[in-house]
Amino acid sequence: MTQIDNRNPLTEKIQRTCAWLLFILVAATATASGRMEALTENQMDDVIAQSGIGMVIDGYQFDWTADWVTIYDTDSERSANPDAGTISFCPLRLINGRIETDRSISWDAYTIVDASHPMDGRTFTTLLAPDLDQDLSLLADNVYVCGQRIGEAGVVNFQTPEWYWTLGAHGSGVDFQYDVNLRMDRLLLAYNPSGAAGLFAVEGISITGGFADMNDFDIHDSATWDIPTDPSQWQRIGRFSIGDLDGGRPARLDVGASAIEMELPINGSIRAENLHFGAQDFGPLAIDNIRVHHLTLLIPGN
Repeated sequence: MTQIDNRNPLTEKIQRTCAWLLFILVAATATASGRMEALTENQMDDVIAQSGIGMVIDGYQFDWTADWVTIYDTDSERSANPDAGTISFCPLRLINGRIETDRSISWDAYTIVDASHPMDGRTFTTLLAPDLDQDLSLLADNVYVCGQRIGEAGVVNFQTPEWYWTLGAHGSGVDFQYDVNLRMDRLLLAYNPSGAAGLFAVEGISITGGFADMNDFDIHDSATWDIPTDPSQWQRIGRFSIGDLDGGRPARLDVGASAIEMELPINGSIRAENLHFGAQDFGPLAIDNIRVHHLTLLIPGN
């Protein structure tokens, strides 16, 4: 049984989470390949021998299961009802996990030296995965809210063929930018397992910088309204971004004595090939040219 219990102080929870993420990353890297292999031409092109390290993952496969994962709301009174204020997943399974790289994953540290740049003089570390063959599915056979089963949920074939993390420090927090190309075959909630009428699913989700046909769409011209509705014609371009270092608006995470505050500028597009609700298909969805200049999230602690 695995439980996520947030009754500990806020800073201790963050430290434990970071420690586990670091452990998983190191463990996965250490076991990904147990032998030396010749580098491909693309991998050789990425060897620049500057300020960081490079890593190649050769066909690493993994699965993971937790019999029970519970998230607690510490404000709920549970003396009479132990399930009050809880969300539980049982079992929670990560299956068909696979990672392979054609170009190396690089980890670099650098300082921006450019008087015209809004981040001039700041030091950052960057983790780059420019060509990643990665796949996994995360499934919860049973989802309980306050002890009441609401069905099953899952993310099927989650893929991130490329992503970029850039991190820097400020005061009590972190500045960062995260760029990603992301695809999911299916995001589902089966709230009535007895039949198809209880299925809610979003299929063929793409989260990216944009699509090649976006500039051809005109809300005032009905002849162009069907442009985003044919998924076979979609061509992804660029990367979905959280944070904008070059524009002087990095995403920020600050940890205070009693709260976490996040500032999340966003830029990109989201599309899905089909929305399935009950026994009905509603077709493609498109949210293009998302521009969020300021989005502040405040998460109070206890």
